[in-house]
Amino acid sequence: MRGMAWECRRVLKNRWVYLAVAVTVGILWFQVSGELDILRFGEEEAKRELLKTVLCAQENLLFLPLLCCLPGASGIYQELRTGAARYKIFRCGYRAYVTKKLLALLLSAVLSQWLGAALFQGTFSLAGGLWIPIPGHVLLRRMIAAGIFAMAGNVGALLTKDTVSAYVFPVVLAFSLSMLQTRFFFSLPCINPAVWISGEGQNLSFLTVLFGCTGILTAVFTDYEVKRYV
Repeated sequence: MRGMAWECRRVLKNRWVYLAVAVTVGILWFQVSGELDILRFGEEEAKRELLKTVLCAQENLLFLPLLCCLPGASGIYQELRTGAARYKIFRCGYRAYVTKKLLALLLSAVLSQWLGAALFQGTFSLAGGLWIPIPGHVLLRRMIAAGIFAMAGNVGALLTKDTVSAYVFPVVLAFSLSMLQTRFFFSLPCINPAVWISGEGQNLSFLTVLFGCTGILTAVFTDYEVKRYV
């Protein structure tokens, strides 16, 4: 418990988390810039729809996979490469180390996107002159997708033994799955990350199962890599 609390504090002090938050807010506002008339003069329902559209737009795939991984996707690989992991594993053991690091990874990704969405929603409401909440299922889908991308970044770094892959791998994965679905597997929208975010024609339970399976596979692979390199 003490080790997990330390990891949480470390996440909260991580400047990359707040950089991801700031960039997320900036990009979301950039998407709104072409619809400022709706924000200023539109009806309440139109403003609600605009907020939802921006958060669910396919353009999110241009930055979401990268920003989810920015705070900590390369953290485990960097500790293995520098040897810092040895001292931590000596104190707590392999299983506890992997568990804490993966939970911290997910926390950093989810926190950065949650704060980014919350700040965007707050400033959007302020500019629109009324409180416009984010639909719960839209926010939840974004958080789940953020966790999946972050875990993919961790696997990419460990698999290629390269820090850069922690950021490149999720982006390539997202666009590859999107392209494969739209061009070849028309009947499988569930594999398209754009659908994960938008939720069009997809049940939330599937995305939850996908998150769980990704988590299990990531934990098994990370545990194997940690034991092999330490």
